[in-house]
Amino acid sequence: MLINYTIDDKTLNFNTILEDSNRLKVYDIELCKHAVIYSGKYKEKEKFINSFYSLKKLILYGYSNKEDCTYHCIFEVEGCVYKYGVEVKNYRIVNEYFNYYENGVWIQVFTRKDNELEFYTTIKFTLLKYYELEDDVTFITKLIYFKDEFLRIKKYFEHIIVVGLGYLAENLSIKYYHIKNDASFLDSFIHFFNSPIPESGTEFKKFYIKLCKEEQILLGLLVDIVYAGINKELLIINNFDNLLHENHLQKLINIMDKLDGQFIMFLQNTSFMNSFTGDEIWFLDDELRSLAEYRNWKTGNIAANYKRGRFGGIPSL
Repeated sequence: MLINYTIDDKTLNFNTILEDSNRLKVYDIELCKHAVIYSGKYKEKEKFINSFYSLKKLILYGYSNKEDCTYHCIFEVEGCVYKYGVEVKNYRIVNEYFNYYENGVWIQVFTRKDNELEFYTTIKFTLLKYYELEDDVTFITKLIYFKDEFLRIKKYFEHIIVVGLGYLAENLSIKYYHIKNDASFLDSFIHFFNSPIPESGTEFKKFYIKLCKEEQILLGLLVDIVYAGINKELLIINNFDNLLHENHLQKLINIMDKLDGQFIMFLQNTSFMNSFTGDEIWFLDDELRSLAEYRNWKTGNIAANYKRGRFGGIPSL
């Protein structure tokens, strides 16, 4: 589960600051299930979405992206909580650190300043000290591929998925195979498509291809949402409210509420604001702030106040 995510000076915090019964729990920490982001700054939105691709690339493959950037994230995998940060300048890794949480304290594993690496723990890193550092490759990549203790981190970042509005039947059929017997998927499939459930991946692909574009998007979102929920993964959905009817979108949101995944959604439609708590709604502008951070945010109509520019995250006219 993602607890905290920072790209440069923008931080998305899943820690709850409001009481609500529908929360995720990590130890004694309550986390939001959703982060719903409204933004009229298209470049800022694109940069924020692409940052997840870039961080995955840095952690899984070690290589830096083209733009200078700084990342910090705190996340939980299989009961273990980790903190990782990396700074990239001119394709070079100039700073990097990795910690884990145990018995109420953060334990440092390593820090890196340019190509100087220092260990702070004795967890079987003797051999790793002899790996040659490359100035354009992260050290965390060596750690997760060569130490079994941290393979779970590799798995976690492999399964962070960013989706837009295009789906490949082949990719969906693989996920479909794993979720086709899930009760929430079965009920929703029949509700949306008024059709018997396909018995195999081949039949699913045939069914999918016959759908119109909007129906394909609806089915693709349904598969991704249920798959992420079953596997307790993070799903990031861009343009969530494009093309589909509000009733269908509200049904998908209701499905998310019943699952144990985490969902980051980029929305434009303000009618969904009442479906989320104030610490789940965010506004991305030159800064990133949650609705609950604003004084007297409950005063008046939230959607109307947003459209008037009170919270930011709207395009300049």
